[in-house]
Amino acid sequence: MAKLFISFYAFITLSLIVISSVLDVLLPSENTHSPELQVLSELTNSLKKHPQILASALTNKNLTFQTLHLSDIAWPNELRDKIRLGENVILYDNDGQTIFVPLENDSIIAISIPDEAKQNKDYFFVYAFVFLILLAALTAAWSWPLWRDLSKVNQSAQSFDKHGHLQAIEVRKSSLIYPIAKTLNGLNDKVADVLNNQRMLTGAVAHEFRTPIARLKFALAMHPTPESKEWVALQSDLDELETLVQELLDYTQYESIEPELNVAELPLKALCENLVSKFAVSTECNISVGGDACILNGDGHFIERAISNLLANAIRHAKSEVKIGIECDEKHIILSVDDDGAGIKTEMMTKIFTPFYRPDAGRDRIKGGAGLGLAIVQRIQHWHGGECYAETSATLGGARLVLMYPKD
Repeated sequence: MAKLFISFYAFITLSLIVISSVLDVLLPSENTHSPELQVLSELTNSLKKHPQILASALTNKNLTFQTLHLSDIAWPNELRDKIRLGENVILYDNDGQTIFVPLENDSIIAISIPDEAKQNKDYFFVYAFVFLILLAALTAAWSWPLWRDLSKVNQSAQSFDKHGHLQAIEVRKSSLIYPIAKTLNGLNDKVADVLNNQRMLTGAVAHEFRTPIARLKFALAMHPTPESKEWVALQSDLDELETLVQELLDYTQYESIEPELNVAELPLKALCENLVSKFAVSTECNISVGGDACILNGDGHFIERAISNLLANAIRHAKSEVKIGIECDEKHIILSVDDDGAGIKTEMMTKIFTPFYRPDAGRDRIKGGAGLGLAIVQRIQHWHGGECYAETSATLGGARLVLMYPKD
């Protein structure tokens, strides 16, 4: 916006200066002597010594004149000196122009030219007309590139296709709307990503729901009795559907809305120990916490959710042991969760944070989960300006999932 204002202001200023200068050269100013006045001045100069002939000539031209004495006029010394030197003096007033011609013995003949007022009026209209035409032409020349680029923006906005893509806005970096075009192009990519993610999410949801629903239909067809094996399987499938729905709701909420974080100082090691005590009740895995007692600035609710998801994932795939490690350096706070499970293939490590992605048979849905826990972790890390990644555990041989936060 500042660039547009400065450009337009500079353009208007330079245009006014250039047009005024050009018109002053091409058109006579209102104080420029007209050709008739110049002819009259030459006539009076040639007949100064013959007042009677001059008077007759002025009468023939229907001009009003009168003879005065130099002492009858209150003039400044500069004009008086010009008259005494024999020079004509031309003055302007609201009624037109008056030429004062010096005669002999300090006599002066004053010739009124009333038609000059009309000439001044005509000059004003001509000057204003030409001025406005030139200003309009220059404004059109300045605004044409802007109009052309805005037309490209309009054309792009109308090119929305079924895949959620818009035609890219291609303008020069020198264009006044280049920042707007760049922002809209970026927004176009984001909209396309959102629509693509929604399509992928819809397909994944349908796929995830299909399996437990099919099992439910099959079990119901067998008319199970309460507390039977089939009845327990029905309850398990319902629990799975409930967990899946809750994870879908959480992921959708986290994906679409960035909440206002309640940032506070969190004793990270104590928080992890508290979580371990909760998980220890429902698992036979040996879970331990080690490392530095770091203070993390973050939202306690979301940080706890992220760590809980990593713990649940590690417990689900571990054989017998899970370790939480905390490290602090000058720039980062790093929390890692290791398990002694089958691990993750190297080529899969960058994909496991994708919604509904499961890397291999060792970590598939038989182990439980909807494949959204790590996607939620990635979103929480994004809100805190942190990172999350996976690698092979150097101590337990399974997978290591890492949360890294910037140290304030």
